[in-house]
Amino acid sequence: MSKRRVPASAKSNKQLEANIEKFANEADKPEKEELTPKTDNHPLAPRKYKSITLPFNLYEFERIAEHCDKTRESKQGFIRQAILDALDK
Repeated sequence: MSKRRVPASAKSNKQLEANIEKFANEADKPEKEELTPKTDNHPLAPRKYKSITLPFNLYEFERIAEHCDKTRESKQGFIRQAILDALDK
């Protein structure tokens, strides 16, 4: 229940108070359920499951960096998308 400041001389309006309570109770709920992943096996789940170290030589890293500079994409995002694209083939 939310506490509201109300002047002492104000009359109480039952419908207004009910609407305020309904809003306060639903304020923390997400708008779309499909955008709030609840399991780890979801494309939008937080990336806390595993991490890997991937060594590159200078040539490979410069090619990745050059592409990412052109597309303004992060290196990590580029590598992640390349892996997902390769798995979808």
